[in-house]
Amino acid sequence: MNIAFNVNQAFKLVYFAQNFAFYKSLTPYRNELEHSYWTYTLNNFLAVAVLEWCKVFGARTEDTHWLRNYNEDEKEQLRIELLASLDITKLQWRQYWEKMKTFRDMEIAHSESSEMIDRAPDLHIAFAAACYYYNKVINELRLSNINDYPDDLESYYIEVLEQAGELSSCAYEASKHVKDSF
Repeated sequence: MNIAFNVNQAFKLVYFAQNFAFYKSLTPYRNELEHSYWTYTLNNFLAVAVLEWCKVFGARTEDTHWLRNYNEDEKEQLRIELLASLDITKLQWRQYWEKMKTFRDMEIAHSESSEMIDRAPDLHIAFAAACYYYNKVINELRLSNINDYPDDLESYYIEVLEQAGELSSCAYEASKHVKDSF
């Protein structure tokens, strides 16, 4: 295993989880957002989450693609385990992967739309995939005595979501009276 590769993947998966939590912390206010600041903030958290997920699970040409560090037998076993952990078929994974990649390509990389959140794929499958693979990565890092990342991505996400929820609530309440002037 390439430790630097695993550290880079762990960072990307944690960053994905953080941005997913930040995004989810603002979604309760989504239909009440009266200021473009909040819409752009929500879209930016969504965009970064999708971008980071795609760096690990997107195109195989990505330097940090999840299967890049394994031989063919290991790759097939990882695919089987991932699908089983998600309880989906290979076709369902492919369809979901296409949605994520297309969203990244068409809405994030090549669009200026402020309505991006209306076309976003459900990130819960992405999160479950990230959690599955993060467990593999973190186990490798722990074997190398690298302890800079959370032990469990799902628990970390929940902690971030709780704090982000408090911050989002306070920030939204404090600013909901401000009307857009641009």
